[in-house]
Amino acid sequence: MVALALLLMLFALKLRFAAMLMPGDLLIIFGVQPMTPWEVRHHTAIVFRVYNIGELHPRWDDKSVPDFPGPDKAKSDGTGTEYFKGTVGDSGATAFRFVDGDTHFDYLNHRGSDKPNAELIYYASKRQALAEGFQFRVYSPQALDNWSDWDGKGVPPR
Repeated sequence: MVALALLLMLFALKLRFAAMLMPGDLLIIFGVQPMTPWEVRHHTAIVFRVYNIGELHPRWDDKSVPDFPGPDKAKSDGTGTEYFKGTVGDSGATAFRFVDGDTHFDYLNHRGSDKPNAELIYYASKRQALAEGFQFRVYSPQALDNWSDWDGKGVPPR
């Protein structure tokens, strides 16, 4: 499974230049853990909205959306399906929800078997995601085919 994820990342996806962050981009991390080299960290989420520098999130003051408690607490929170991440502190929990001179984005996240429900994560910091080792990737043209040459009958051509 890990080998398949690596092949997908290397051959079917291309790195998105960070300045061009767009809805539909994949937020991906894949790599060996420094303290436990026999474990590979891998995770993918999908970006669904982008906020330019200086743009405030429309739900920044909506307290019905809880602050992001940090990755470990979010994983163990069996009922949480949306969090406001904003800019996080050293613990990984939300430090503040305001504009901070960075591009922010909303994304759909799923923690696999660790948590059955997907999460909507609002206003994550692009700068902080890159510092954590995440990359923004898009499908390469070789991985997608809109089948413009297919008449809708039978198996699509390859």
